[in-house]
Amino acid sequence: MTIMRTTTLGSTTTMLNYIKAGESRYNKLAEQAASGSKLTEPSENPTGAKTVLNINTKLDQLASYSQNMALAQNELDVLDNTFTSITDSIQFANDLATQGANGTYTQTDLNNIKTQIDQIMDNLADLGNTQFNGNYLFSGTSTSTPAYSVTTDALGNITNVSYNGTPSTDEYQRSVQISDGVNVGINTTGDQLLGSYDAGPPATGSGLFLTLGNLSTALASGDRAGISSSLGSLSTDLDTVLASQAKFASVSQRFEMTESSNATMVTQLKGARSDLQDADLSEVLTSLTAQQTALEATMSVTAQMMKGTSLLDYL
Repeated sequence: MTIMRTTTLGSTTTMLNYIKAGESRYNKLAEQAASGSKLTEPSENPTGAKTVLNINTKLDQLASYSQNMALAQNELDVLDNTFTSITDSIQFANDLATQGANGTYTQTDLNNIKTQIDQIMDNLADLGNTQFNGNYLFSGTSTSTPAYSVTTDALGNITNVSYNGTPSTDEYQRSVQISDGVNVGINTTGDQLLGSYDAGPPATGSGLFLTLGNLSTALASGDRAGISSSLGSLSTDLDTVLASQAKFASVSQRFEMTESSNATMVTQLKGARSDLQDADLSEVLTSLTAQQTALEATMSVTAQMMKGTSLLDYL
């Protein structure tokens, strides 16, 4: 009789343990079905969980690089449009200088051309103060400071075009990170692109502004030789702007190639993460149904075994 009681108790305990284990498996499958993830507990697959964490970190980095390039590309678009406006101004100034060099033009004609050249200088200073997102593009790292200021005399003649940004001889470069360990510069300075001008005497400065300032002076004095010499300087100044425009066009192309490469990497990483993390919903639901059926059967058998059993059976 004692043996029978022990056997009944042992069998019932075993069946209850089966039920407990079955419920645990059922709950795990139900959680996988609800979350769509087979890594419901990192402790179940520490290596897989760590790999998923590393993949997520890398995906966040790639998203950050994409955002950097998108914002920088918007700035480069503004920069490119500004370069185009500057080249248009140089070509217009070149046309005016060609007219001024014509010996048939009177001083009144030259004075009218001078007025237009001064207007071009004013317009170029405005272009030099182009902003994007509240930042002055040609001021180097001094993005809150307008790159240029223009001074005129009592007659309205331009006497000074001053560059106020970070000098090109200092640390002027602004850059964005586009991939691991790779930073790309996205700006140039006004003193490199347009130069500066002071009427003097003697006239000093550099680049396009000095060329236009000297041209304005030559036009005012009827200096045909000075007008003619400005044509060669304008050609050089145009080359400077075109070279800078080409440089940043290549940066845009690099962004495109890097973004394409990063997009491929994102696809690969998401695929690897899916293999490690995502549950096969069809398989999980099938297993869940089977586990539910087995659990119900175990509970039914256990209930039958315990039917009619009293506390005395365990004593």
